Amino acid sequence: MKPGKLIEIISYIFPLQLEATSSQYNSFLEVLLSKGKHVMNSENANYSFGSLYNIFEHTFRDIKLNTLNVSNCLVLGLGGGSVIQLLKEKYTLNIPITAVEIDPIVIQLGYKYFNLAGYTDLTIVNEDAFSFVRKNVLEYDLIIIDLYINDEVPSEFHSKEFVFSLYNISHNNTVVLFNKMLGSKTKEKEYNNLVYEMSQAFGTLSFLSYAEHGVENKIICVNAGRDTRQKTIKGNETAA
Repeated sequence: MKPGKLIEIISYIFPLQLEATSSQYNSFLEVLLSKGKHVMNSENANYSFGSLYNIFEHTFRDIKLNTLNVSNCLVLGLGGGSVIQLLKEKYTLNIPITAVEIDPIVIQLGYKYFNLAGYTDLTIVNEDAFSFVRKNVLEYDLIIIDLYINDEVPSEFHSKEFVFSLYNISHNNTVVLFNKMLGSKTKEKEYNNLVYEMSQAFGTLSFLSYAEHGVENKIICVNAGRDTRQKTIKGNETAA
């Protein structure tokens, strides 16, 4: 859905809320028009095309995604499709992508505002990611994990069972990128536990660190090169 010209101009002065709703999984969801672009937020987090877009844009650049041999991709946590747009448009990856999203309202908003129907070779699965990964048998070259409900990653996605399910759909060269927001002692403990479980399953890990709006995000990486120092990202002011 494209905004009218006047509305688009106004959005450069201040963000405009185009739609607000809720779902079984998210007590609040909104789509904003900010600086001419659609942005999806939950109550306390950006779901697409704000800070999240910036984080993955930097991640893909830092791992030199354009040099990797990727023939298929699994995205766990769709949002409005920031990752899909980056892969398909910026990196022009003409590959099949499977995106798993538990919230049907998020998927609806994605189709309505973020042109998800315009991408070829994109399969969107409305299912719990834990269940999907556990029963799946296909191996992927690239697995991207961004499994937030508001600003929390549900506990099952830190578990040994989930991590070993990821391992079972990986091969020796699969690149795995797991996005984890820090910012509290609880989140840091979750992160440390997740690093332990992933190291037990995959062996050597590397880490990318980004700070935006005062919040640190860590990307836990498998087969994605060396660590980088934390970078402060100057992103979209409307991001949560």
